[in-house]
Amino acid sequence: MPDYVTDTHSLIWFLEDSPRLGPGARECFLSCDRGESIVHVPTICLVEIIYLQEKDRIPGEMKILLDEELRSGRTNIALADLTKRCSRNAPESSQSRCSRHAR
Repeated sequence: MPDYVTDTHSLIWFLEDSPRLGPGARECFLSCDRGESIVHVPTICLVEIIYLQEKDRIPGEMKILLDEELRSGRTNIALADLTKRCSRNAPESSQSRCSRHAR
């Protein structure tokens, strides 16, 4: 099962179903929803989402949407504490494919 790592913008655009999310990135998330892959969400994305909500740059319910998605058990989106040790051990194939296809 492939692993992907997302960035904040790709994650937001997926949750919003935004046309700004590129087709490759969309497929990463859709394959995750189908249980065919895992999309890792670095914990810093949560901080960035809260910051963007506080600045009214994204809808206030975005963090709620993500929390619901994580709790639902219907997806393979997973929080990832990407510490230095963790990132050093990550295989090259799990580099940020979702964000690379974002635009």
